[in-house]
Amino acid sequence: MYHQVAAPVQSFLAGSITAGNINMKVKGRLISGSGKGHFFTELEWAKKQFVEILEFEPVPGTLNILLQETTNQLILELRHDRTYVMEPPSGDFCRGILLRAVIGDDVKGAVIIPQVQNYDSRLLEILAPVNLRKRFGLKDGDEVVLEI
Repeated sequence: MYHQVAAPVQSFLAGSITAGNINMKVKGRLISGSGKGHFFTELEWAKKQFVEILEFEPVPGTLNILLQETTNQLILELRHDRTYVMEPPSGDFCRGILLRAVIGDDVKGAVIIPQVQNYDSRLLEILAPVNLRKRFGLKDGDEVVLEI
């Protein structure tokens, strides 16, 4: 079960993320994750909601961007009208907030922000149906500019 708050965000990675008429640029560096995104994206209930909300099943894992000048919570505050909330089947898992995205010129994707205590507010995680590192030739340390 999920809750749709509003219309999807259109975005571009390794260039920008764009949403409607209001744009907010954020910068970050690509980093390796802890593996929790891989675990989460493989859960059956999460896969089902990704397909229902995003209309694609993401490859396992997320592309992790460590933000330099803002936080994911500020992004959510500014873009709250364009989010979807993933609801877990039990208290054993966390909720996730999704912002739909188009990555590059043609890859449907999404930003996911897990709602857990002590989650790094500088971290932005990107979901996609393809491996974004391979598709765009990205590596740890690469600077990514996002426009939201």
